Amino acid sequence: MGVVYHGNYATYFEIGRVEAIRALGYSYKQMEADGIIMPIVGLNIQFVRPLVYDELFTIVTKLPVLPTNHEAVFEQEIINEQNKVVTKAA
Repeated sequence: MGVVYHGNYATYFEIGRVEAIRALGYSYKQMEADGIIMPIVGLNIQFVRPLVYDELFTIVTKLPVLPTNHEAVFEQEIINEQNKVVTKAA
């Protein structure tokens, strides 16, 4: 088919979350050492258009609302080489 298998997107979004936290100067390893864990309890993915193999893409990760009640909701998008949204997740 030449398109990325849908199950791979969960891995891409995990990479996006890890790198977003790293960009803030923190790491998952340090979070766990500090007693902070962030299990994924839900993942809603909207497939907008296919991502083609060997196509470069960008993962955009946002935390639009500061966490309350020990819950963080990330909003994420995968954007292809043509700067078009491929997939959205929350």
